[in-house]
Parts: sequence; structure tokens; C-alpha cells
Amino acid sequence: MKLMNGRLQGLAGMLIMTAGIVASHAEEADSQSRAREKDFDAITASIKSFQDAFNRHDAKSLAAHFSDSGEYVNDAGIVFQGRSVIEKEFAAQFKVIPNSKIQLDVVDLRFVGNGLAIEEGTATVLPDADVPAIISRYIVVHTRDGESWKMVSARDLDSRPLSAHDHLMQLGWLVGNWVDESDQALGQTSFTWSENGNFLVSSFTITNRDGDEISGTQRIGWDPQKEQIRSWIFDSEGGFAEGFWSLIDGVWIVRLSGVRPDGGNGSATLHYTPVSGDRFEYRSSNRIVGDELTPPVSLTVVRRPPAPKAN
Repeated sequence: MKLMNGRLQGLAGMLIMTAGIVASHAEEADSQSRAREKDFDAITASIKSFQDAFNRHDAKSLAAHFSDSGEYVNDAGIVFQGRSVIEKEFAAQFKVIPNSKIQLDVVDLRFVGNGLAIEEGTATVLPDADVPAIISRYIVVHTRDGESWKMVSARDLDSRPLSAHDHLMQLGWLVGNWVDESDQALGQTSFTWSENGNFLVSSFTITNRDGDEISGTQRIGWDPQKEQIRSWIFDSEGGFAEGFWSLIDGVWIVRLSGVRPDGGNGSATLHYTPVSGDRFEYRSSNRIVGDELTPPVSLTVVRRPPAPKAN
């Protein structure tokens, strides 16, 4: 019995020791996770600060994001080494393109050990209102500098004017199958990219409570002359309409006008308000059919889940 008790005590001691080790590792992992999250937030804030400095044309503040010996390599392969040299380069750029703005979109931010991080993304530069936007891929290497992070290397990988697809990516969240239902009708809509990606193509079907159905197609594209997204709708009864899209405070507003199958005119203002990746609010107001102002329509549109796979 004494031998058995001794074994049990030894086993209990081992379990207690093991539990302590597991708890210690869990605390260490949790601590590392919090530290990594803090680093992620710090670099994200630095990226936004860099973008704001560029858009203020503050070359000194922009260059301050680099380490003393940091480098910037433009898309032509020219290397600008050192913070003061980088400041002079951007100051010169701002004189040449005084109205330029930049939008940075981070694609990936990953850490290499505890003191290094690699950022990859795209930079969209708007040189001037009369000059097409330019998009480029870039890569930045960040290094820890005390409690903050500095850029040791920033490289533009390529640059090109924005394509029609680039502009339409703002509406890329629409791609997929959607459904909405009201007291009057059931609507089903799908959005896909055209074969070359330069248009968004939509098909829709609206079925009322009596079973009557109307269907149609819509094509959404970029107008390089008006520098605006436009759309064209054709319905199964012979009507058609044209829309002009604008993004205002996070809401896509479409000014729509067209011709009805009976030859009368029609117009409306459409509002698409994204709520989440699987839902948006739709509102049609200022609806004029012929000479009559009709009541507005509001709907909640949800993404239709994929059909179950056959067994």
C-alpha cells in the first residue's frame, strides 16, 4: 500500500508539473499573440500616416517613416538611399505633380521573426483631375525601431494606368447570386465578370404574386470620357435604361433614365448600401413612370447560398 501511495503521489506530482508547463506555454503564446497584434496595429497606423503625409505633400513627414539608411526604389529601378535623399525626391515629385493623391491598399502583411515585417500591396496614384490614375504594385520591408516600426526598403514593382477592370473593382462585392422578397414580388439577381473582366454583367428575374415574370440583363462598365461608372439595362418586354453611378458616403447612387416598352419615359434614383459581404440595402426613389411620381421601394437583398451538392 505504501508503495502504491508513493506511485500515486509521484504521478500526481508529474501531472501538476505538466499542467504548470502547459499553462506556462499557453500564457507565453497568449502574450506573443497580443504582442503581434500590437505590432500589426502599429504598422497599419504607420501605413495610414504615410498615405496622409503623401496626400498633404509633406515630404519631410513622409521621409520620416523611413529608417536613417532606408531606401526607396522607383519603378524605373532608380535607388534613393537615405532619409534626406528620399525627402528631396518626394519634394521634387510634389512640385511636378502638385495635385497628386495616393491610395494604398495592403494585400498582405506578414512577420519574419520579431523584428521584421513585409508589406505587399497596390498604390493608386491620381496625378491630376485631367490625368488617368496610375496603379502599381509595391513591397515594403519594415523593421522594429524601439516601440515603433520604420521602413528600411520600399520598392515600386510596376506601374500602369488604371484599366476598366480596376475601376469596376469598387463594385466587385456584387459578384454572386442575390435574392430579395417583398409583399409584391420575388427578385433574383446574379452578377458575374465579363470574359475579359472589363464589364460586370447581371441577369435578373422578378416574379410577382400572380406568377407573372419579367427578366432582363444589365451591363456595367467604365466610361473613360466621363470618368464614371455607367450601366445599361434591357428587359424582356422591350424596355431599356441607362444609369450613372456615384459613390457618396459609402452609398452607391445610380441616376437611372430610360424608355418603357409602351414608349413612355421612366426614371429613378437607386441606392445600393452595402451592409456586409452577404447583404445590402436597395432603395428606389424619385420614381417617375410617364408623368406620374410613384412610391419609393425599399428592399433588403441577401446573398443566395450555393445549392447543396448532389450525393
